[in-house]
Amino acid sequence: MKICISLLVFSLFSSCSLHQEKANSSELDNQSSKSITAMQQAEPFVLLELFTSEGCSDCPAAEVVLNDIALEAFADRSYVYALSFHVDYWNKLGWKDEFASAQYSDRQRYYRKLFGNEVVYTPQAVINGIEEFVGSDKKRMQLSIKRSLQITPSCYFTMTPNENWTSLNIDLISITDSIKNDTFSYSLNAAIVERSLITQVKRGENADKTLRHENVVRYLNSVEWLKNNQVLILEYEAKFTENHSLIAFIQNNQTGKIIGANIWNY
Repeated sequence: MKICISLLVFSLFSSCSLHQEKANSSELDNQSSKSITAMQQAEPFVLLELFTSEGCSDCPAAEVVLNDIALEAFADRSYVYALSFHVDYWNKLGWKDEFASAQYSDRQRYYRKLFGNEVVYTPQAVINGIEEFVGSDKKRMQLSIKRSLQITPSCYFTMTPNENWTSLNIDLISITDSIKNDTFSYSLNAAIVERSLITQVKRGENADKTLRHENVVRYLNSVEWLKNNQVLILEYEAKFTENHSLIAFIQNNQTGKIIGANIWNY
């Protein structure tokens, strides 16, 4: 903040004092600017995607791992964003997963091609769009999260939904020149997730089991990212509670890399 001097003092001593005061003021301005810039820098984050199904006997163990991570991140307000995508290709094997969607199965098929896998499988974990492994591998998960939280992202944005969550404002705060000037295409994604869900499975591989789910993706909208401020229209009608969150992320469509992410809790 500039310091205004209203008195005119003609002595040499006063002139020197004024010069020093301006110098101190300029130094404070620089420190203030640096502080603001530091506050606006992107913090390292993790976008954890789990592809799972209530009809898969190997998935409950992976969901326990994700549930613990999601709940800890929510309590600590840490930059770990968990997305539990329930795929629909298990539905024909005895139990229909009510959280499953063909859209989420297609997203996993995108990763199959990206990683060069022969088939899709559950449970599959994907970290920041660039690393995949079996979702129940807790040790691998912890190491991957720790490593990812040491990498400064190349993009930072803030997000603000309207009152009834029918639209979402994305305000771009910072972006590196390498991202700003490249020719790759990017997608801007907004996922509505819900916590504290319980299912009593009656049939299939998990028959008679009680499954607990955290951060289940109930809605996903993806649009082209224009590398500036944008508004996303959200077409998910629900009665939102404290168990709902909005997670937005930007992804390089060619490499799969997630370059920025943020969250808004209801």
